Amino acid sequence: MPNKYTQPPREKKNATAASNLPVKTFRLGRIKAAVWENEGEQKFYSVTFARTYVDEANNYHDSDSFGRESHRRNDQGHART
Repeated sequence: MPNKYTQPPREKKNATAASNLPVKTFRLGRIKAAVWENEGEQKFYSVTFARTYVDEANNYHDSDSFGRESHRRNDQGHART
């Protein structure tokens, strides 16, 4: 069930282009989690986490490095649930 923290699942119109995209992405503030579908002998899923930031030129980037400030904001939001 979609809500404001999730993105809808990808559509499988073009299998080659869709294979580079996550199955689903969740966001909480500047932190996002992407769920990836992997196929081998059995299908399995993995999750990657990223922190979005803006550089001096106002360009958006993702980083897999998390500092103390990144965790503090999400701890406060998580405590309310």
